[in-house]
Parts: sequence; structure tokens; C-alpha cells
Amino acid sequence: MSRYKWTLAIILLSIIVTAGCASKSTTSEPNIPAARTPEQESSNTPARMDPPPTVVETIPSADGVASAFLNAWERNDFLGMYSLLSPASQSMIDKQLFVERYQDAQDAATVVTVMANPVSILQDGHNAQTTFHLTWQTALFGDIERDMSLSLIYESSRWMVSWSDALILPELGGGNTLFLEYQIPVRANIYDRNGLGLAVEGKAVNVGVVPAEIVDEASLLLILEEILDLPIDEIREKYVTVDPTWYVPLGDAPAEAVALKLDALQPNIESGGIQLKERKTRLYREGGVAPHVLGYTGAISAEALEYWDTLGYRGDERVGIAGVESWGESYLGGARGGTLYLNSP
Repeated sequence: MSRYKWTLAIILLSIIVTAGCASKSTTSEPNIPAARTPEQESSNTPARMDPPPTVVETIPSADGVASAFLNAWERNDFLGMYSLLSPASQSMIDKQLFVERYQDAQDAATVVTVMANPVSILQDGHNAQTTFHLTWQTALFGDIERDMSLSLIYESSRWMVSWSDALILPELGGGNTLFLEYQIPVRANIYDRNGLGLAVEGKAVNVGVVPAEIVDEASLLLILEEILDLPIDEIREKYVTVDPTWYVPLGDAPAEAVALKLDALQPNIESGGIQLKERKTRLYREGGVAPHVLGYTGAISAEALEYWDTLGYRGDERVGIAGVESWGESYLGGARGGTLYLNSP
């Protein structure tokens, strides 16, 4: 082989060895990542997980329910008041008894008007308390006033009244009740200018019979004709068509007339054939004197009961209906009064 060929072979071999070394050197170097920009870091970094927000319960003011309860009381809307009670309170007293408790207390105290004026409210979480000034304007006792408090509780997303019977009146806590003992004055007399009674208070006797228990009907009818000043036939007609075991009222007789015939009536009183009930009544001069001017008294009608109730009348009295009796009612009827008692259960 010529020198030229050996030289060419050595050069080619050197090139191959050098290339091989370069390739080996390149693959053995560590794989160092290229530098990253802040923007690249930000885009690939996982987002930070914030904790979930805390839910804060928003509790409304309790004064709306407190005012609704007190306003319903002023209207005597006891059912409306009951509807605002908490379930726990309603479980202690049913609707009917709740209404009766308020109505009976106010009737006993002769309450005409209720005023319940809120003073302040203190609210702490699920509990609240309203203070208020209660005034019962009464017909007999003037104003009954108390400073009271109303407790409320927040349940089922609404405010409700936490009730006890002390909320009627503090003295009625624990089931106490009120009892009224009326004091009804005797109706004043009306006299003429000579001092003779034109209309005076006296006594009358309500006479009634139980037909099945009558002893000697014929004799009894003669007595009744005299004391009642009615014909025998008219007296008999009052009871002859009814059940003979029933009590039948026949009318009023003057107490003096009945007293004169009391011995003769005794057999029927003992047998139960006749019953006598004495009561106070208005007596007018025999024959009447200017009856259209003097007027008369009568029972209080159902329509007028509310009016007389505001004046302290019990409702079973006789009041002036016409004439002087009506005009002078405030003088003749006198001032009602009474004693209010607290009864324990």
C-alpha cells in the first residue's frame, strides 16, 4: 500500500474516533433544565386553596313579634295572642283555656280597656325580653297598672313568645285567679213634694208551681188569684199544658200579700207544689201617679249589656228604661263597687 493510502486511512480513522468521543460526551452530560421566567412559574404553580367562608346566622329583631302580641292584647284578640306562643308554651295550655284565663281575669276586674305600652327590648342571640307597662282601665277599681316583661325565643327561623300565666297579671302566676264580690247599692226612692213615695224599693215574691206536687188545687188557685191579682183561668192556663213535673213561674206578688197567706200556702210549700222566691223590686204608688213622667225600670237587654258593663253593672240589675227612672239613673242607681279577691288553686 502506498504512503498516500495509509495516510488517508489514518485520517479517516481519526475522524471516526473523534466523532464517537464527541457523541459519547454529549449524551453523558446532566440534563439541566432551562431557566424559567416568573410568568411561567405562576402559570404552572397549583392555586392556593382558601378555607370555606364561615356562615353567620342573621337573627332579625324580636320587637315585631313582641309588638304584635301586645297589640293583639289591646284588641282583646286572645286567639291572635295564642298563635304567637312557642310550641312549648302551647303544650302547657290549650287554646280554649288560654282565652278563658284572660277573659275571666279581665271580667272579674271589670276591665274596660287594656293598654300595653312597650318600654325596652334586650336581645341576646336566640333569646329576647321586652319590658312593657300594662294598664287595665276598669269600671269599678280605677286603673290597675303593672310593669311587666315579655320573654321571647327564636326557634325554627322565627321569634315566639315564651308564655306563663303570670303574663296575664303577675299575681296570677301559678294558676291563681281573680274573684269579684259585687256591692250593689239599693236603688234610691222617688218622692213627691209631700214626702210620699212615688217609686220605692220593696220586696216582691216570685211565685211558681210544680203541677204534679200541688195539694188541693182548687184551694190553691183561690189563694193565687188573690195574691197575684189574676183570674183563676189565666193562672191555670200557665201550667196546664206543660209537663206536670216542670217548674212553671206564675208571676210576682207583693211580699206583704204573700206573708198574709203564708199559713194557707204551707201544705203546698212542704209538698213542693208551690215555690216562693223573694227578690227586691221597684214598687210604685197604687193607682200610679203620672206614669208617663215617672217612667219605669226593667231588665238590661242583651243589646245594651256592653254599655252597662262599662259602667260597672253586673248585668242582672233593673235599670231605668223611661221617664225620671231613666233620666236619673246615675243618681237613683248609685255607684257600683266591689272587692277583688285573689284565689289560689
